[in-house]
Amino acid sequence: MRYYLIFILLLAVSVVNAASSYEAGSAANAQSNSQYSDARQTGAALKELGLTENCSIEPVFNGRACVYETGNIARQTVVLVHGLNSSAAVWYEQVKALKNKFHVVTFDLPGFGKSSSDNQLYSPTNFARFVHHVVKKHVNKPFYLVGHSMGGAIALRYSAMHPHYVKRLILTDAGGILHEFAFAKNVAFKWIKRLQQMATVAIPGLQDMPAIHEMANIFFQKLDGVPVDIRDALRIPELRQIILKGNSIPIAGAALSVEDFSGAIRNNNIPTLIIWGTYDLITPVRTATLLEARMPNSYLRILDRSAHSGMVDEPAKFNRLMLEHFTATESELEKRYWHFPAFKESERIGLCNNETEKIFEGNYQRIELTNCKKAIIKNANIGSIIAKNSYIEIEKSQIVSKDIGLVLYDSTIYVTGSLVSAKIAVQSVRSHMDFAGVDFKIDDTTINNLGQSDVVFSVSTINGKSMHRYEDLTVATRY
Repeated sequence: MRYYLIFILLLAVSVVNAASSYEAGSAANAQSNSQYSDARQTGAALKELGLTENCSIEPVFNGRACVYETGNIARQTVVLVHGLNSSAAVWYEQVKALKNKFHVVTFDLPGFGKSSSDNQLYSPTNFARFVHHVVKKHVNKPFYLVGHSMGGAIALRYSAMHPHYVKRLILTDAGGILHEFAFAKNVAFKWIKRLQQMATVAIPGLQDMPAIHEMANIFFQKLDGVPVDIRDALRIPELRQIILKGNSIPIAGAALSVEDFSGAIRNNNIPTLIIWGTYDLITPVRTATLLEARMPNSYLRILDRSAHSGMVDEPAKFNRLMLEHFTATESELEKRYWHFPAFKESERIGLCNNETEKIFEGNYQRIELTNCKKAIIKNANIGSIIAKNSYIEIEKSQIVSKDIGLVLYDSTIYVTGSLVSAKIAVQSVRSHMDFAGVDFKIDDTTINNLGQSDVVFSVSTINGKSMHRYEDLTVATRY
């Protein structure tokens, strides 16, 4: 499948609009003083905290970049990387908490804040090269790395490129991890759901309309005929100028959405804390589940009063988690890491017939779903699942079968951070499948599609081979 322009542009616009409006709103709620508001534009508050500002030409994008620094005589260094359409000033509360004990380095990424902006390829990989330039100039020793949103993706990429430089890593509401098709469906799902909720008030009975996840699937499938690849627009300066207006925000958003972080996630052994907001509408909590399940030395902490910018929404809790991660011993961290429990067989049968929000946990020989409007399966060991006309969410679970693991008829399924071990992983008819951070151990076939299905893989593997792609399985297919 090719990755098309309209799809990516819709994705980038959704991310940018949501991130811009949310960060502005959360900043206003968390920091109503004018100092913080000014800092979002100028970084003035960071300088008032004692940070020096150094703006100079950097070699990656060949523009001016502004770096903020304090406490350079401290033994330990923390590097903070901001997200899309943001600036170094978003870390105001973290700098306050760190500056008396740590050497703190942060910056306006090229294309944002006071750094210069031009028609450049603002990709996570290029941003990671910029971070390394800053590190070599201002740090030049192992350090703690913290990244938010797009900055989380940059931090992830940097830690994969230069693992010996990063002592410990914090990823908060990191973007760009899910395959772009899966991510955009998630954005569409949330907005369609909001519109449905609003319209239901005015039009009683609207709840009988087709399921919103089905609408999102149909919507994005219809974009499959647009014949321009966004990667061409990113790669060629003239196309970046024509299609993306040479603007750093849509360029960075589109480049983030098409980068594959599979290797950076699975091969990353750096002790990692994942912090996520419960109400994040920009990067779904599902991404956090994927990261915890697939990064070998990682653990997740949820901020239950936060959306996309936890360091602004709940700075005290965020800072406590951050400092605990930096100061914990290796043995303390080892106890926090998440691992799959040993698989246990069971004779229990789980059933959902014409029910909503049915939750399954624990051990099952089989789970049968018929007209189940929403089945939530988590932390479960299952022999097999049979679903007819149902919607299913599975996370951190293991499906182990000697025959077929999942049988799907007219169903939609999202599987995250899980394992499927079977002769045939999935048999599907007219179904939508979304696998994120799923490992398949297959004797015969991954998907035996009998027609009219589609599948998206994000950061998944099939018998050890990386899978990060979308497939339209319209006709009968053995995949």
